[in-house]
Amino acid sequence: MKQSAMSPRTGRIIELDIAKGLGILSVILYNTLSASALYTALGGYMMPLFFVVSGLVMQRDACSFSLRRFWKKNARLLFYYILFSAIYLLCSAVTCIAGNGSCKALALDGIAALVGCGFNVVWFFSALFLGKLLCSLLTGSPLPRWAQGLFLAGLFLLAAGIGRAVDFTALTGVGWVLGMVGLTVLRPMEAAFYLFIGTLLQGAFRSLQKQCTKPAMVAACGIGGTVLTVGCGLLAQVAPQDMYDLTASRPLLSLAAAALGCAGILGISLALGKVPMLNKGLAYLGVHALYLMAIHNQPNLYGWLNKLSVKLCAGLPGWYMQGMFFLLLTVAALIIAMGLEPRLDPVVRALVRRCTGQRKDQTNPERS
Repeated sequence: MKQSAMSPRTGRIIELDIAKGLGILSVILYNTLSASALYTALGGYMMPLFFVVSGLVMQRDACSFSLRRFWKKNARLLFYYILFSAIYLLCSAVTCIAGNGSCKALALDGIAALVGCGFNVVWFFSALFLGKLLCSLLTGSPLPRWAQGLFLAGLFLLAAGIGRAVDFTALTGVGWVLGMVGLTVLRPMEAAFYLFIGTLLQGAFRSLQKQCTKPAMVAACGIGGTVLTVGCGLLAQVAPQDMYDLTASRPLLSLAAAALGCAGILGISLALGKVPMLNKGLAYLGVHALYLMAIHNQPNLYGWLNKLSVKLCAGLPGWYMQGMFFLLLTVAALIIAMGLEPRLDPVVRALVRRCTGQRKDQTNPERS
């Protein structure tokens, strides 16, 4: 694929970083909004988008699947999962000791982390790792492409159907623990399907990227992407989905909404990649998307900033408060990410190299 105009040495693709930037802004906005049409529309595409983007840069196994090769490429995701799970549990423990938290909730969070379910938004790391494993197993098999797609589509519908039948949020006690194990199994099924779709779209995306040079093509991508995204929003109202709990009233319509949304955001990203005033800022958010994903919904930070935004907007309409909350949460998460990433990222990469036997000069060809 064409190397990023932002940083050629890293091999980043600026249009995909822009897509992730739009995706992380959608996630943060989703978490600041109350139930509304926009809230439902964002939920229709935001998490599938990250898996599709990851699929667009996944290397297909030309030969049989190799667990060793997979581990070297993707171990970093598990290290980040463990790291941010530890940070979350530490924050929850401090809150608990201070008397403002629940020991039962802390214990459940610990169990969730151990079974790979995660809590808040940390589930994305384990789901991406396990989804990549499942997708790589299939794409590295001798099965034809159509059979691989059919199998993953079946897993997707199975996961969506079980998610619709079981209210995971209502489970308690032992049922809640078993429910967390169930989510750990079901989420990668959906993730693997969206990753597979991303691998199928690699050629089409590369072709569009090369063609998107003339103003007419840029405008077509931008307008077409906007239309598709609006279509996703309209479909999402009919088939509301929340990938966090794997609930969907109509799984096939929900899948169609996610497909429209992902295609729309990618089209918009191809157009924005040619806009100098916007592309670098959005791409910067995309580069930090993994950290922002893990930080922005940290319970204490989320609660403090929500209270602050309520006080700042006392007496004003609700949308003022939601806008202030979104702004505060975005800026705070970005500042924390900028402070943490330069310190933690080299440590995590060093640990990954040691555990996987990679040389220091080796780089990961896949950017999540």
